[in-house]
Amino acid sequence: MEDKENLIKYFSAPHIDERGILTVITDNIPIDNFKIKRVYYIKTLNKNVIRGGHAHYKQTQILYDIEGLLEIEYHTSINNGFLLLKEYEGIVISPLVWINIKSLTNECLYLVLANGEYNESEYIRDKNKFMELISNDS
Repeated sequence: MEDKENLIKYFSAPHIDERGILTVITDNIPIDNFKIKRVYYIKTLNKNVIRGGHAHYKQTQILYDIEGLLEIEYHTSINNGFLLLKEYEGIVISPLVWINIKSLTNECLYLVLANGEYNESEYIRDKNKFMELISNDS
């Protein structure tokens, strides 16, 4: 479930026992030297809500599905595709990867960890600009 450049990396992190579900995201993340600078979560209340719609110049992000089913549409310099994330699954999103996140169930909840603080100039929000940037990069 990853593209040739490893720009999208999949992982799973559940720990389930009779007391409930405890999820620890540490050694199971397929990325070295990831320092968390920002943490946020997104909860959608309806199906077919689309979030994302951008890429980052330098930041790497980890998206972890806590509840619901998510469809991840991604575009990289060499690959485009879709991934389905179920509860307790996640992906590492490298810089220069365009992401759209669609909730396929009601009440989706997902956590995002970023290795950079919020900075609007770090975002690429224009898809045409992104496509031009990655075509020059390949």
